[in-house]
Amino acid sequence: MFPSLLYLPNKQPGKMIPPHVCDDLQLTQLLRRDAITVSSAACGRDDILARHEVFRSLDDPEVRSHFSALHKNVTTLNRLDGLLSSSKCSRERDVVFLTLMHEYVQFSLQAAKTMGSGVFCTAFSQYFSSECATQRFASLNSAADKLFPTMTELQFNTLKIDGDKYRLSPGKKQTYLEMLEHRTDELGLEPIALPQHGFQARGLSPAIINATARLYPSLFAEYAKFRENFSKYYDRDFRSDNGLRTLLDYRGELGFYLALCKLFDRVKAAGIPLNYPTLIETDERTFRVFDAYDITLLAKNEEHVVPNDILFTPDEPFFYLTGANGGGKTTYLRTVGVAAVLLLWGCPMPCASAEVYVPSCVFTHFPRDERFDNKGRSVDEDNRVDEILAAADGHSLVLLNETYSTTSEEKAVRLTGQLAQRLYKAKIYGLYITHQHGLAESDIPYLNVVIDRDSDNRRTFKVERRRALSGSFARDVLKKYGLTRETLEERFPKV
Repeated sequence: MFPSLLYLPNKQPGKMIPPHVCDDLQLTQLLRRDAITVSSAACGRDDILARHEVFRSLDDPEVRSHFSALHKNVTTLNRLDGLLSSSKCSRERDVVFLTLMHEYVQFSLQAAKTMGSGVFCTAFSQYFSSECATQRFASLNSAADKLFPTMTELQFNTLKIDGDKYRLSPGKKQTYLEMLEHRTDELGLEPIALPQHGFQARGLSPAIINATARLYPSLFAEYAKFRENFSKYYDRDFRSDNGLRTLLDYRGELGFYLALCKLFDRVKAAGIPLNYPTLIETDERTFRVFDAYDITLLAKNEEHVVPNDILFTPDEPFFYLTGANGGGKTTYLRTVGVAAVLLLWGCPMPCASAEVYVPSCVFTHFPRDERFDNKGRSVDEDNRVDEILAAADGHSLVLLNETYSTTSEEKAVRLTGQLAQRLYKAKIYGLYITHQHGLAESDIPYLNVVIDRDSDNRRTFKVERRRALSGSFARDVLKKYGLTRETLEERFPKV
């Protein structure tokens, strides 16, 4: 059983972070989808601390280079595994299997080197170090090392012109492209510019492969014998307590760490601090982050990102978030969400410091722009709210961005109040951006974006705990519903 680099053994995976959460938080603007998907199960406290050790190790350029080399190896293994699965005849499988096992040997030898520290890195290197010390591996290594160089003898091509076949038998060092360039030059044709990167080799037909085998019968006999001897060595699937584990899973796991490290390099270059949170061990459900940053603004090339504090306590776990349009409400919502997701991924957080109780999962409900079926946007909103209520527990974080804003004012106020009260009474962490001024008498506390009244209501992008609605926010509400003095005078001119 291969040891995971992401999850400790004999641990039940946490709640799955819904895929749309990273879309809502715009993390997909900074990270590839595969890096996000591989860590979709929220980490518990022990997994988070173990990942912290890996990320700290990756600050060392030598360790990061080691991870990059392993990722390159396993990416090649993944490609060869696909070729093996799609092989059209036994001789093709023999050749691909030899190539795959040669790459597996290189990966194992590299993985056996002790690099990095902590539970994950130690278990990883110890597993492959023990594997490389076995007689079985020594036999595989010796056989692969002997046969793999003979692949260069198989350079071969067949051209068919006017019904006649001509076989071109190049020298051992001449490649297909070199052959074609030579023939093109002989015919006086202009050479075709070929891409230098991302060139995908085209698979050969069984007829060509079998013809090649007839040219090299002894080699192909050895390849067949190699696959017969070591076919049981390569088993794609391994069962563990965490579900299906395969050697190829390392592509995603290594890629996750490398992708996050690349993102952190960008964050540091922008002058944003990264710090590891202190995890609260008691049952005190406090989530306290000082000077947290919305790093997704880096995707928009923002040069000045304003930090904000985040504070959820057992007494005040849930807030309405209100304020003037353009004041930074959605940015603050993303700040909270990104901090929580990075926490559950076991990453350092973009903040000055953090002391947090680990939430069980993160759920988001943001407006959608795509088209809906004949049931409409309102039904879609209701369905998504129901999904959140069914999945969330008292330890979850729920972020709502103007939910029910597409329905009538009276209905929106009623539905918003019911949903917020339900989450608040369940002691769920959360924020609810709303423009529903009819909620002013609610017992749920408010956060407001701060407006600089001495500077023409300038947006400061700071968020503070306030109970009353600000004047500029009230004006935004009136403007949204066409109730400002200017709008009313335009609609109802004096006679």
